[in-house]
Amino acid sequence: MKLQTVSVSLALFAFLGAANAAPAADLLPHRAYYDIRLKDSRWGSGISSLSGKLVVEFNNTCDGYTLNQRFVTQMGDSEGNLTVSDLWLTSWESADGKAFRFNLKNEVNGTVVESFQGRARGGLVSYEGNDTKDVTLPRDAIFPTEHAVDLIEAALAGDTFVQRTIFDGSGEGEIYTSFATIGREQPQDKRASSLEGVEGAEGIDARHVWPVTISYYPVTSEETLPEYEVSFLMYENGVSSHMVLDYGEFSVTGALTKIEPLPKPNC
Repeated sequence: MKLQTVSVSLALFAFLGAANAAPAADLLPHRAYYDIRLKDSRWGSGISSLSGKLVVEFNNTCDGYTLNQRFVTQMGDSEGNLTVSDLWLTSWESADGKAFRFNLKNEVNGTVVESFQGRARGGLVSYEGNDTKDVTLPRDAIFPTEHAVDLIEAALAGDTFVQRTIFDGSGEGEIYTSFATIGREQPQDKRASSLEGVEGAEGIDARHVWPVTISYYPVTSEETLPEYEVSFLMYENGVSSHMVLDYGEFSVTGALTKIEPLPKPNC
């Protein structure tokens, strides 16, 4: 079973209208480290233990934005067998939201089980180095940083619900419809304590913080339940903490342990 990277693409950033790229420049370039732990496991999932690390790096390249994620997990079953998964996803999104490049590699117990790369432009996703056919994107499809910009702007405007169509390169030809629910902004006392114990958090601005839950449905699916769901605290500068990733059969927590602000480019 492949754990999705947080499209945490999600889920880890958000705003509206990629053509208006200026607000996205306010997202904090940073590298965030999360400890992953099993929260609960439903009967029949075959998972008795799970732990790991998630590292997310967001950066501004002036002409666009890079989002690099590495998700390493060790899962155990009821018979004591261990499976180690190492999932890498790197992407670049143009500042105008019209172009997107991505590269994914997934290793299980040291063997590459999935690997592809590609690019999206002009409403078409083209894959390189494998047999995956080109995919036509819906006209309203957006990429991860624009989705990230959407959520924050919606929260600042007092909106509580955001629906988007997203392509983030996390699956071959997979396009998702996302439904985000934005909760009430946290009061000052909770904002101040939300980053306690996080290494490097002293310089993180926590003036505006909202609880957010995003459900992801493949656009071709008729299922009434999402493929996966992510909940987290969203900060105005794009940092996320207190994550919960729910895959249906099991769920995991992602505790932010360290954050490293990265230099802002002189564009």
